[in-house]
Amino acid sequence: MEDQQSHKISDNSSFSFDYNYWIGNQAYAVIDLTFKNNLNNTTSTGSITHAGTSNNLSIGLKYTFGD
Repeated sequence: MEDQQSHKISDNSSFSFDYNYWIGNQAYAVIDLTFKNNLNNTTSTGSITHAGTSNNLSIGLKYTFGD
């Protein structure tokens, strides 16, 4: 399973997304990600719930400024 998303953002913008991966009618993995950019202070946080177990997840983000 591989899921890639790219976002083009402006300074002081933020975004979040939830990713749900299903097998049949059971949620196999749920990823919640939030990201906020303050030009010189970028942060990304996320968590993943996999088969009912919650763990911390480090997520690397690629982003660009401007239109």
